[in-house]
Amino acid sequence: MLFSSYSVYRAPWWRSCRHPPRFLQATPVNVGDYSELESLALRVVGHRSASFVVVCVYRPPGTVTSTFTEQLSDLLDRLATLDSRFVVAGDFNAAGDSNGLDSLIADVITRHAVRQHVRSPTHRDGNVLDLIITRDDDTPRGQLISDAAVQSVCFSDHHLVTCRLGVPPPPPAVNQSINQNTFL
Repeated sequence: MLFSSYSVYRAPWWRSCRHPPRFLQATPVNVGDYSELESLALRVVGHRSASFVVVCVYRPPGTVTSTFTEQLSDLLDRLATLDSRFVVAGDFNAAGDSNGLDSLIADVITRHAVRQHVRSPTHRDGNVLDLIITRDDDTPRGQLISDAAVQSVCFSDHHLVTCRLGVPPPPPAVNQSINQNTFL
């Protein structure tokens, strides 16, 4: 993932800086263990911004089973209990119907009132295999995901999926100076 207006650093050298850089902190989140999908979940916190959870998902190719849809449903239920906005993104490897999205996955998305942002085929065969799922609401916080786009790349059968995360950059640091004559 790439976050514009933010930097990633390996060492905490910035703590001694007069104007520390914008940064994101990520900590692991346990969202359960599943037999039909692999997942990595992180809670991302920006400096002076609300946190959100990102779950990267991989499902091996094959027929979508009821076990998988139950596990995806369980994952979405667990995320709903975290009281935080979330993004589930990754390779679901589920070839779809004429709309490109697998109907069983579409049913889980509908039942959980979440939104799937990828609208174009993400595979050279015309299917939507790579998904970005959020529970966007109409609160003042706004949408977490916008501008989802799909671009063909020459080295893979999957296309590149990109989007914008609605994580507001932190406000610039404010330097306050106090005139010592005021206190005399």
